[in-house]
Amino acid sequence: MKIETDTGWEPLSAFHETRPYESWKIILENGYEAECADHHLFYDKRMKKVKCSAIKVGDSIFTDEGLKKVLFCYPTGHTSSMYDTTVMSLNHRYYGNGILSSNTVMTGIFITWYILFNIDKNVLILANKGATAAEIVDKIKTVIKGLPFFMKPGIVMNNVLTMKFDNGCRIIAQSTTKSAAIGFTIHLAFMDEFAHIHANFIEPFYRSVYPTLSSSEVSRVIITSTANGRNKFWEIYTNALKQVGEEGKNEYTALRVDWWEVPGRDEEWKRREIANLGSEELFNQEYGNQFLAADTLLLSSDSLRYLRKLAVKYVHREIVDFELAEVHYSDLKWHPDFDIENIDENDRFFISVDIADGIGRDYSVINIFKIQEMSLASMKRLKRDRVEDEKSFYRLVQVGLFRSNRVAVEDLASIADVLFYKFFKPESLSVAVEMNFKGDFFVEKLKKNEDFFEEMFLHTRHNEKSRYASLGIKLHTHNKMQFCRDLRKLILEKRVVITEEKSYEEMSSFGINNKGTYSSQSGNDDVAMTIVYTSAFINSDDYSFVVEEIVDSSSDNFKKVMYGILESEKSTETSNFSMVKEFM
Repeated sequence: MKIETDTGWEPLSAFHETRPYESWKIILENGYEAECADHHLFYDKRMKKVKCSAIKVGDSIFTDEGLKKVLFCYPTGHTSSMYDTTVMSLNHRYYGNGILSSNTVMTGIFITWYILFNIDKNVLILANKGATAAEIVDKIKTVIKGLPFFMKPGIVMNNVLTMKFDNGCRIIAQSTTKSAAIGFTIHLAFMDEFAHIHANFIEPFYRSVYPTLSSSEVSRVIITSTANGRNKFWEIYTNALKQVGEEGKNEYTALRVDWWEVPGRDEEWKRREIANLGSEELFNQEYGNQFLAADTLLLSSDSLRYLRKLAVKYVHREIVDFELAEVHYSDLKWHPDFDIENIDENDRFFISVDIADGIGRDYSVINIFKIQEMSLASMKRLKRDRVEDEKSFYRLVQVGLFRSNRVAVEDLASIADVLFYKFFKPESLSVAVEMNFKGDFFVEKLKKNEDFFEEMFLHTRHNEKSRYASLGIKLHTHNKMQFCRDLRKLILEKRVVITEEKSYEEMSSFGINNKGTYSSQSGNDDVAMTIVYTSAFINSDDYSFVVEEIVDSSSDNFKKVMYGILESEKSTETSNFSMVKEFM
């Protein structure tokens, strides 16, 4: 069986008969009505779950016809058992009598598993509202009721917010307060909608809960929430991100689920939800995993989905040149399919460098891209107004990355020296360096190599009034915005391809902040900035010169398709000119 949802028809896994609940009736302006439990969940205009008993006349809730106002919402005066629907989808939403409703089952399943297969353990469920905590407990009861008899635990105590079992396990549910959990020994804590705990007591609340968990070696804590500004939840989540593949500031493991990962959600669904919610700002807060509602991601969901498929864990490889130079290079990693032993003499590379102070904060990054032919499929998808000349048919594909926040500038220059002049051939490279206060020092170190030549480095105008280009990139408000806008188009056209997992992670949270400039919305963006510099290179004369050098070594089939498209473009332009001339 399937049920209609806001993401299409989804399969049902079960119907559950519930314990008796107080019955309520709700009637909407479009004639829709439903009789349901007092705690049955609907969705308000911000797509927040709201209990039926908390809805007021005049409120708006979602239906299959969009937002509709509530004309009546009242208790019927009797109680009865209800039938609960379990939907096999990630959002657990469905239409009941045309009104969008919710079920929360995955949390209940996990906690049920925990109390079934442990003894003498305490589970604490905390939510920003007591009603939400009670709902989670009720789902646990529903899951237990659906178990086969030989798995069901003996229930010693069964209240709205408390359950005790004959194996010694206990479930306690509370709303979050400053002193929640004081006096309890907690083995599993589940904190729901953590970011929505009131700002006045989120810090004392966390301080009261955490010591009871850290006192036990077997304790676990699970925190879930939608984003709600840069608060304690943002702090914990951001620090957890830093432990992926490296040392971390906390022991949490970050897990992020984006809206486009849910089956049935695409750009058309996004446009519909933005219209329903009223603004892209609200959409980004509710669905976009963005901590600042005013932020707008640089990349579209289509681009992020594409890059996510390509993202892989890079691997470290031993390189003789570094060993002989006795340079520490363990943070230099490569795409697992990139053959560092067989680099062709015709291969050309772009290297983007961002420099930090090396004291454990921002990261120094050397990002390595290979310049190569676009795929034939991507070439054929290029729009006519985006085809300029031969350089429109080549792309930068990420193949290597150095990233560390513990390397001094001198050591970074030593790594670059080996990379630029020994591992690669200098004439095969184009290099972009951000000329911040450390950039000049970095370049001066490289100049000591006898193979140094300035033409290897990208030259740009360092401010809007500059008449001449100088070595490196200096960011200011105007050029940073332009570089970012150009990058968005280049990634959409697949002319810049990101393949490393940390790079994808940073780009997926890179967007406009509340100051009107692009930055990370969670964590660092040093890798993202080296990717931004690719747009400066592709739009430079240097890139045109590089493409001229490698066109002859490109495959015959590639050149045939490329020149076919270019000739078609020229003939179209000639035809359009002739028509204009005739008209005049």
